[in-house]
Amino acid sequence: MIIAKKVETKKELDYVKLFLVKNDELFNICKTDIVFIMEDNNQIIGAAICNIETQNYTRGLLKLLFIAKNKRNKRYGDGLLRALLNYCDIHGIKDIYFEEIDEYLINFGFFPIDSLNSNNTLYLNTEKFFSQKCCNRES
Repeated sequence: MIIAKKVETKKELDYVKLFLVKNDELFNICKTDIVFIMEDNNQIIGAAICNIETQNYTRGLLKLLFIAKNKRNKRYGDGLLRALLNYCDIHGIKDIYFEEIDEYLINFGFFPIDSLNSNNTLYLNTEKFFSQKCCNRES
């Protein structure tokens, strides 16, 4: 069975770190990060990490969305990212940013914005995202 879930324990977090290292994704996970994983029969096949701003708890920075190479092109990334965004939305984190231009995320629903730091920033509002049907059609 395939599930997406929030990492809650140190043991789970250690498994995520090991999974990322095994897949050549060297990544630092901070205390203010929300970490979600996707599992297939209790084996991690993907991870998503969003950092929550400590001064403005309504904003998040998507740091990572990773699916194991042998599990790609099955829409698992879509499911994992939706799970993370749903959690953020429920917990009042409405504005999600990504600090690069990425075609996958643009196709998912993020859009480019000009920011003070860079013109290579993507943005997604969780309330607006979840008020639309798939493929950005109004509900």
